[in-house]
Amino acid sequence: MYEDINTFGKFIREKRLDAGDVMLKDIGYSLGISLSYYSDIEHDRRNPGDGFNYEALAKLLRLSESEKAHMYDLAGKLRRTVPEDIEDVMMNTESGNMARMALRMTKAGIAKEDDWKEFIRQLERKKQEEQKE
Repeated sequence: MYEDINTFGKFIREKRLDAGDVMLKDIGYSLGISLSYYSDIEHDRRNPGDGFNYEALAKLLRLSESEKAHMYDLAGKLRRTVPEDIEDVMMNTESGNMARMALRMTKAGIAKEDDWKEFIRQLERKKQEEQKE
């Protein structure tokens, strides 16, 4: 499964190879970056810089929503930042404030992994019920 791929470069390289018809030069051209720069990113020799177009890359690689989320998570981990796709929510909303508080409670040992699993299950049930309506 793609979650086993633990670096941004390895992940996007694997997805490009899986696509079969997406060439390095095509991606470089579409993203407005050099072929060598993109190749270095795929081989984990360089980080994507500020302004890197993750959405365009996800579209070129035909990533599913879960694959795109994984890509953003790996990029955030690489850059030691909040994943770019959730940065605005995480830093500029009341939900983000609560999420940061909950994460700090986890760090302090107050919230446990099982608490998070139950919370996610509740949200998944809510989503399924809303989809039935």
